[in-house]
Amino acid sequence: MSETRRGRTFARYLAFQLPGWVLAFVVLGFLHQGGWMPFWLAAGLLGLLAVVDLAIYPWARVAYEPGPDHGHAKLEGALGIALGPLLPDYEGWVRVGAERWRAKLEPGAAPLCEDAKVRVCEVKGHTLVVTRVEERVEEGETA
Repeated sequence: MSETRRGRTFARYLAFQLPGWVLAFVVLGFLHQGGWMPFWLAAGLLGLLAVVDLAIYPWARVAYEPGPDHGHAKLEGALGIALGPLLPDYEGWVRVGAERWRAKLEPGAAPLCEDAKVRVCEVKGHTLVVTRVEERVEEGETA
């Protein structure tokens, strides 16, 4: 991972932690001003919260990394199987992984029969635009 991307991921993580730190600061400040907590304890708890959040970062980093490996971008290029015939200008159904998706053929593509292997070219809303993959998928085989 590049240094720029690593820095952006860390900044994103800090941005998500900041509201919790501010809330803790306000609550601990209120407790200190009310005489319910000595300053050293309030400051220590705030510091401990920050240290714990920073210590957790190496394990939480992956969840904060921006990337095209989720959502629609993950579907593009994926293989699937036609669950019925796919005709030009009409929508049909395909299975990609364990999910069933509404699909239509790429413009100018020839019709496809049931069980034809397809590749996702594009995602338009909740509909996949697919094209034929030359080999057929045998019964029981998954794409």
